Amino acid sequence: MLCYRCGSHVADNVDTCPTCGQKLSGGGLRQATGTFSRRRSTSQTIEGAPYKAQDLVANRYLIKDVVGGGPLGFVFRAHDKEVDVEVALKVVNARLCQTAEERRAFAKQLRLARKLSHPNLARVYEEGEDQDRPFFTSQFLDGLTLRKIIDLRLQKGQFFALHEIEPILSQVCSALDGAHKVGPHTDIKPDNVLVLPDLLKVTDFGLGLALPRLPFVQAMKSRKADRYLAPELIEGGEVDGRCDVYSVGVILGEMLSGLTPDGSVPELFRRNPNVTQQLEGVYRKALNSNPNARFKTAGELFAELSAISKASSPPPPLPNKTESAIGAPPPLRPRTMSGMLQLQPRREKPGPPVPAMPPPPPGQSDENPLPDATQPVDPSRLEAALKHVGPTPEPAENREETAVIDSGQIIASLDEDDHLATRAQVETVAPPPPPEAIEPVSEGKTWFLVILLVFLGVGVGAGGGFYLIQRQKAAAEETRRRAEEEQRQKDEAARVEAERQAALAAANTPPVPMNPLVFSIWSRTLALSVPPARWMAATAIIRPS
Repeated sequence: MLCYRCGSHVADNVDTCPTCGQKLSGGGLRQATGTFSRRRSTSQTIEGAPYKAQDLVANRYLIKDVVGGGPLGFVFRAHDKEVDVEVALKVVNARLCQTAEERRAFAKQLRLARKLSHPNLARVYEEGEDQDRPFFTSQFLDGLTLRKIIDLRLQKGQFFALHEIEPILSQVCSALDGAHKVGPHTDIKPDNVLVLPDLLKVTDFGLGLALPRLPFVQAMKSRKADRYLAPELIEGGEVDGRCDVYSVGVILGEMLSGLTPDGSVPELFRRNPNVTQQLEGVYRKALNSNPNARFKTAGELFAELSAISKASSPPPPLPNKTESAIGAPPPLRPRTMSGMLQLQPRREKPGPPVPAMPPPPPGQSDENPLPDATQPVDPSRLEAALKHVGPTPEPAENREETAVIDSGQIIASLDEDDHLATRAQVETVAPPPPPEAIEPVSEGKTWFLVILLVFLGVGVGAGGGFYLIQRQKAAAEETRRRAEEEQRQKDEAARVEAERQAALAAANTPPVPMNPLVFSIWSRTLALSVPPARWMAATAIIRPS
């Protein structure tokens, strides 16, 4: 965060600026929705200011304080009596906007600026005239200009670091990207950037385009503010959002080295060795005299700066494993997306302790130990043990004899018919083929299938194309036939109309006398050879005498 009084870099968790002692309420942050620290009203006037304290402008705005002046006019703190709110009243120098056409253009451009609503743009409220002086009102914000902060740093012989520039240009570029939906700002300079406790505000949007180009440029040159203007704006060319990119580049170079363009683009690293080659490249691209070679938007410029800042920032320190293992508790296992703990690889656990062997039972000497099942046994000892192990066998007379059947006797007892039937059943079952007998699909068959599929695809495509061509030909033929039919009908209608007109004309012609017999033969022959309309026309002219 920046102190809005002296511009020093202040941590977010402190209450007082270590440089100037400014008290920061709320632990360093405050809402920027109105006026912050109130100035003391003063009756002192600035030389050339058209109004002083307690003056009433346009029967609506009561002047409270004179804030300052610039190349384009003066700024006042005023109270809007209609809506009961404090505003910034900016009166434009009457010499910059003289004719009625220029003032209509001024009002039109300021009405466009009223449509903008962005957190980093000062709102424009109203526009009007008072005593032939154009003015407009905007949101009043009592903060520190970026101009003042840069001057304080340069007085101390200090430059801004990239991590200090990044939050400032982030908000400036965001404001410009939002403003470019209506048009370019054309007057971006440190004086028009207000630093507040928790955000920045860009002011005077639309004022550069609202004024005539030549008087505006001359007024900026009188205060050496033209160094922030793009070349195409000074030369009277067409301007767009890239002229604001040029202005942001000038501010970037001034914060890094205190240098601004003066006929040529300065080399920042000669003044500040901490300026890297990549940062110098971004600066020179933003200040290119050709608008097409610059960044297209202010957001694109800031993205390059952010990438350089991330690349140059040191990586976060790794935790000390020794200290964590000795004093600190083990870290919690991360949770997965489903909320379950991640499984850790199984660790080999030591086996259970082996209990000591019990002492031998009484009567058992070390000379004759029990046999160990894991060691080879002496045949003589095994035979002796088998003779004495197990219960005493029962007498033979008390046991039932079990018949022992030999498999050979069973096979011998089967007759020959059974052998033949069994052998026939076995021979009917074919043995399974050996694994080598299964022939794999050869490579040649695979290529054959691929070629077949290709030909099928080509054939289907050709057939579909032929079908579409035939449909197009049929449609064209149908269209031509309909056109010929319509033309034939039109010709027939024209011919009938001509014959009708001839019949009407013949009706007004006096009849020609003819012999009745000759007239009868002639009229019948004519009726069979000509259409009825023409026959009526002829008989109307010739009559039997």
